[in-house]
Order: sequence, then C-alpha cells, then structure tokens
Amino acid sequence: MASWPDEARAQLRAYAAEGLSARQIGEKMDRTRNAVIGEAYRLGIKLGGSAGRAQRLGARAAMRAKRLERGPPRAVPPRKPTVRDLLAALPATEAVDSGHVPAKLVSFEDLEPHHCRYVHGDVHKGRWGYCGGERVPGLSYCAEHARRCYRVPETDRPAMGALRLFHKVGA
Repeated sequence: MASWPDEARAQLRAYAAEGLSARQIGEKMDRTRNAVIGEAYRLGIKLGGSAGRAQRLGARAAMRAKRLERGPPRAVPPRKPTVRDLLAALPATEAVDSGHVPAKLVSFEDLEPHHCRYVHGDVHKGRWGYCGGERVPGLSYCAEHARRCYRVPETDRPAMGALRLFHKVGA
C-alpha cells in the first residue's frame, strides 16, 4: 500500500471540497478511484456526495424540460377492432342455419386470402372444401358464416364463478 504524502492529502481535501468525485480526483492525482476512496475514508472526507446528486437532479430536470418542449405526447393508435365490433358492423339479418352448400367449393390449393375459410362437407365422404365467399375484413369467414360461427351474447352475464357464490352447493 503506497503511502500518501501530506501534500497529496491536502490536495485530496481541496478536490473533495470542490465536490469532485473519486474518479475525477483519481484522474487529476494519477491514482486509482479505489485508492482515493480508501484514503478519503481514512481521513474522514466525504467525496462528491451532495454535489454529484445535485448534478444528477439537474440533469433529470433538463430532460423533463426537453420532453415538455417537444409538446404533448403522441396520440395512442386506435385499438384493433374485436370480433364483437366486426359482427356489429355486419348488416342485420336472421341467423338461419340453412345448411346451404355452395355449388362450387374451393380446394385448399385454390384458396386465396379473400376467400371464406368455412369448411363444407366431410373429408371421409369425399366431397368437401371451403366456402370461398368474400370474407369480412378482419375475420376468417364471409358474413353468413361469421354470424353462424361467432355467437356474441346479447347481455354481459357474470362469470360462472361469481354465480356459484350465490348458490348453495347441494341445495
């Protein structure tokens, strides 16, 4: 352990009084940061405490001011529509399970992005394929099959767990 001459200790006290950090003092005195911290501890000198904190707080305040100069925050992008929203936009018709099979079914190889993905027929019986109608944007099916496949409750009812709280078990 290298000893510190009295002149170096006096210089350390002067730099600490200026509010310099251990790293800054070490660079000026050609010593390591840890050597400066150790000697400051032995001499009871506090290094860069409140001055460093004040500088950090000043930097934070400057960043906040810059953010305020930029103006208000950007608008939040609109949310993606839910299935409920998409179904509500469809024209209102009776949901009839007609069982109608289109005259021409679309095979998997001929399926395109705009085709309805509703499957008609039975794979085991041979004749099957996709509806192929024009699908509703955002859904996988055409309007008729979307109404058939997606059932949105008319009222929001409580979850089954909440219902169990009000009923006696075994009553």
